[in-house]
Amino acid sequence: MGMNYYVYIPIVEIAINEIKLSGFDKYDFLDYKKYPVHICKSSIGWKIHFAYNEGKYYKTWKEFKKWLKDKIIKDENHVEYSSEDLINWIEERDKDETLLPPADFEYILLDGRYFLLRWFA
Repeated sequence: MGMNYYVYIPIVEIAINEIKLSGFDKYDFLDYKKYPVHICKSSIGWKIHFAYNEGKYYKTWKEFKKWLKDKIIKDENHVEYSSEDLINWIEERDKDETLLPPADFEYILLDGRYFLLRWFA
């Protein structure tokens, strides 16, 4: 059994980054709905699996931590976490040397953490 974690990004931010809006005030026509971005999964006995998301938001562990700041982070049960609490929990859990790396997944190892290259749940 595992738990998935998501960052909820305002659609406004997605539109600005993806569509490269120009000539409009970003708040003129976009609402404040949130778009979930899968960031990681924890499972008993396994190292935490991180979603690489094609490198769109981060390409290193340091960038991942910086990107999380001031973001809305929730697990699949909609429990909210601060970026500081989530990072501290991840770093503490990573000290457990009995946890196994992801199996049967294509991943890249960034700063000692497993970032999966394809979608997973």
